[in-house]
Amino acid sequence: MKFSTHFWLFGACIGLVALGQVFLGSYSPAATYKRVMSSPDAIDDVPQTGPIVLELFTSQSCSSCPPADALIHHLSKRENVIALSCHVTYWNHLSWKDSFSREFCSQRQSSFSAYRGSNSRFTPELLVNGHKSMVGSKAYMIEAALKELNGELGRVTFAESIDGIDIKIPLSETISSSHILVSAVYFAHDQEVHMGRGENSGLTVTYTNPVSEIVPLAYSNQPNDPSQLRATILKQDIPQNQKGVAILIQDRRAPYGPILAAGQYFFPPAP
Repeated sequence: MKFSTHFWLFGACIGLVALGQVFLGSYSPAATYKRVMSSPDAIDDVPQTGPIVLELFTSQSCSSCPPADALIHHLSKRENVIALSCHVTYWNHLSWKDSFSREFCSQRQSSFSAYRGSNSRFTPELLVNGHKSMVGSKAYMIEAALKELNGELGRVTFAESIDGIDIKIPLSETISSSHILVSAVYFAHDQEVHMGRGENSGLTVTYTNPVSEIVPLAYSNQPNDPSQLRATILKQDIPQNQKGVAILIQDRRAPYGPILAAGQYFFPPAP
């Protein structure tokens, strides 16, 4: 689904859906979602030699999104894949309010689009490493991106400490200590949601790593190791009931440009 200030785009979207129903039969979000969800091999395994960040902009109110939600669920289980579901707010008027929707997700998607020279946004959109956009339900596009961008990012590493989590950020020709932005992206546990109304009425979908909060982190140089920077997440600053955190490194001069390095840390289960 595409959102724009021009209503004719919405009408065109509806028309395309109707045309697809004529040639392909009635579209069933439930059947399509269940088929993809039950097929771990719905997308080819493309091993990654380093981290790769997959940000899915999705909505519980979008009938095109469930297959993408299923794909991101499978992808999240793969080594080196950092999978994040950022739920937008701009479809909340369609008879169902997304329980994971965050206005910052809508703003984040718009800012990434503007950086790429676009003034439109759509769901499901998958953004790979902050710069390669595609339809999130197109497995062949995702497979191609995984192959093309393999090894592109530096690896952020973690170590537990008494105070919280120590984070080490690698420096390189593209990662300068004077120009980076360090973002902590907190994500909640996977959750099944049953939609009682709206375009996905009657459908139960598993949502994977829904983003709940994004905060900037301070960092410092390491006198004993000039090849790395250090940041810390204090225990008291970690939001409650979170599955984990992704650390994304970007150039602060282009905060919605490409991701340069990344890592993810899963919080231990509560005692």
